[in-house]
Amino acid sequence: MDGEGRGRRTPDGRPAGAAGFDDAFWQQVYGRPETMDGLVNARAHAACIASAFEVALQPLDSVIDLGFGLGHMLQAVLEAVRPRRAFGIEPSPSAFASVQGRRLAPAETRLSLERLDLVGWCRRPTHPRHEVDLGVCASVLQYLEDEEVVEVVPVLAQRLRWLYLTVPTDAEYLQQAEDEHFVDPWAIHRPRAFYVDLLRPWFDVVGTRLLESRVRVERWQSPFTDDLYRGWPDGV
Repeated sequence: MDGEGRGRRTPDGRPAGAAGFDDAFWQQVYGRPETMDGLVNARAHAACIASAFEVALQPLDSVIDLGFGLGHMLQAVLEAVRPRRAFGIEPSPSAFASVQGRRLAPAETRLSLERLDLVGWCRRPTHPRHEVDLGVCASVLQYLEDEEVVEVVPVLAQRLRWLYLTVPTDAEYLQQAEDEHFVDPWAIHRPRAFYVDLLRPWFDVVGTRLLESRVRVERWQSPFTDDLYRGWPDGV
């Protein structure tokens, strides 16, 4: 790591991503919602998730959004999947406040929201209610320090059966800066190999953006049976 894009810290020295962001972040990074992944295409992401599990004949009883931000992805996923239980955590005060009073879940889903960061959630003593079928983690890991990402990934594998993960690599940030003049000064730019090496021992790739826990799901009991499309790329 060369220090570029190391993220901003709070006055007490905590990584800003773990503590949550102030209004400046949401205005700068999400100031053009018509171009933001997870906002303009939230329903498409949700449809992708729903269809993957429908094809696998695998119902989802519980879902958690691990940093729901402005709530667009969470709402779309819950409408598409309609789980019995759902949870959402988000540390940023203004983002959390923006979802208050909004109907994010269908009537049959029991939804619980908490103003909490991902690191704090992972550091809680494990409880059966923390075991969830699907976790959604969209554009979160790039705001955590290296040691925090290393800490949370094994916990996610222990608590989730599947993880829908999006996180930009350094190459993607470079391309965004060149093509769209988009810069996110809060994000940490990491190479693809960093994430692959970190995730590979704990998860298997079973679809686009979809990972399956090696801890919670036995390989030959997985509903994702297409062996040709499982696994991590070689030569990373």
